[in-house]
Amino acid sequence: MRLFADPRRALILCLVLSSVLAFGLIGCSDDDDDDNPVNPGPPSTELSGTYASAAEGGTMSITIAAEALAPALRAGALATHTIAASAALYPEGTTTTIPLTGSYSEESDTLNLTGGGYTMVGEYDGTSSSITGAYTGPNGPGFFSCAVGGFNTIQVYCGAFESTMSPGSTGRWNVVISGTQLHSVGAEVGGGAFAFSGTATGTGTTRTIAVNHEIVEGVTLTADGQLDTNTGAMNGTYAIDDLGVPNDAGTWTGGTCSESWVGNTHLTGTFISASEGGYMTLTIQSGFLAQVKPAASMGQHAIQATGTLHLDAGGMIQVAGYYNPETDTLAVAGSGYTLVGAYDESGVDAIVGQYIGPTDAGFLRCAVGSSSAVRVYCGEFQNEGLTVGGRWNLIVVGTNVVGIAISTDNDQFPFEGTVSGTGTTRTITLSANDGAGGTLTATGTLDTATFTISDGTWTTEINSVPVDSGTWGGALCPGQPVTPN
Repeated sequence: MRLFADPRRALILCLVLSSVLAFGLIGCSDDDDDDNPVNPGPPSTELSGTYASAAEGGTMSITIAAEALAPALRAGALATHTIAASAALYPEGTTTTIPLTGSYSEESDTLNLTGGGYTMVGEYDGTSSSITGAYTGPNGPGFFSCAVGGFNTIQVYCGAFESTMSPGSTGRWNVVISGTQLHSVGAEVGGGAFAFSGTATGTGTTRTIAVNHEIVEGVTLTADGQLDTNTGAMNGTYAIDDLGVPNDAGTWTGGTCSESWVGNTHLTGTFISASEGGYMTLTIQSGFLAQVKPAASMGQHAIQATGTLHLDAGGMIQVAGYYNPETDTLAVAGSGYTLVGAYDESGVDAIVGQYIGPTDAGFLRCAVGSSSAVRVYCGEFQNEGLTVGGRWNLIVVGTNVVGIAISTDNDQFPFEGTVSGTGTTRTITLSANDGAGGTLTATGTLDTATFTISDGTWTTEINSVPVDSGTWGGALCPGQPVTPN
């Protein structure tokens, strides 16, 4: 039996009730139209971003069951004040997904999520269309930041920073980019977590990253660097001031979030040609050098690598590329420079190779270790007759020394040796053999307090017959940190 025999009367009554009860809070239907679908409601808001603590990090996504976030949803007394929300965490280096559920409050613009031992609380920022907040989890407290948009429109990169003022201090440096806006979270290994914002500007595949953010009152973080959106590689420098007093400084690198960039392999070394030279740094993601490379069956043929060339004449060149753990080879490029090399574990674990630049070609050698463990000295040599001279660069790793001298005529003299002695004054002894009867011997005095090399002498012979001799010296390459060994 029908309650209303006339469908038209039912429809009219529904329209009246809908108007009186405001926006159809009580719904009606016409039984003669049983196929009419139920209104699914407005679409949801998707956010994508990253999270990080001292012990973990990765990417994350958030879904809020509303078409737009507050304040756009506020519509007077009838507005919904609590909206269902969910999220998923994707830990770096794993295929794990950790689900979370919770709610978003339109009144306070806050998000609350729980699940898998995590509790996340964040606040919406309408200016940047992002949610940033803090969390606690099984691996300790941290921060998270997500921008409105899916992973197809929001770029997320995971990286690491390393202090040059406090060697050994390192941590995560994760970045979310939405348009020209940058949202970041980080955490020091063994320390606290933090969040900051900045900009990512530029056209093409290269973005310039700039940060000037007051983390807490009186403590300011500044950072700059570059991001290659094609390879996902990023690198740069940072500094922290506490009430105007330098508190920390260092470098940061990164790439995709498929692996952890904390604990990756750092190398420090030199590049040199007849017309230029300096010191350089390399970072290979997740420590994939020859002695720890994954099995070929893992299919990891390209490990992201980034580097910085510090010209002794001033200026920096950023390069990015890959390290192949199966062939133990490196290939990076940037700003007209192309560098290739191979891993060499004889004597000093290092990558040795060559490079081509915009104006010259030369050689490179980088030893495994950060600037706190590897010292790079830039110097010059001259013969007694003042007819031969050029650059004389060397790397000191503990008591081992490797390096190369290149004359202005582009003659190369690779060498190796040792550092002996204690205290601040030590003796450098070097030698080289070209395998065809030519030899080089050299000595010098290293002052570890002033980071200078003086009283250097050298001699070359062919079949034990002296050919030439002269002097050499140097100092720590410009731009390299001078923290004591």
